[in-house]
Amino acid sequence: MRCLNETGYIHNKLRTMVCSFLVKDVLADWRIGEKYFANQLIDYDISLNNGGWQWTGSTGTDPRGEPRIYNPVLQSSKLDPDCDFILKWLPELQDVKRTHIHDWEKYHHIY
Repeated sequence: MRCLNETGYIHNKLRTMVCSFLVKDVLADWRIGEKYFANQLIDYDISLNNGGWQWTGSTGTDPRGEPRIYNPVLQSSKLDPDCDFILKWLPELQDVKRTHIHDWEKYHHIY
């Protein structure tokens, strides 16, 4: 979200993970996130934005019985294995060993 707020852009995978977290974990209405993204994105497109939020939220024209839930730690370890993106936008983690960032459940007690 820091990336989105500062640059007006966020990678599509991150858009999906944010949506999944807000809709599936926080139980927020997808329209809240859609509206926020609409106001922040420099590449905003109503069809893509609404469609993405509805798809991940399992609503709209493509509802599914099984939930579309993304594990942010698993996705992060695949997409940012060296933690470069994470450390750029979360400087608070500079003192955390990179090998510990994706395995925070194992190591969080150390910090």
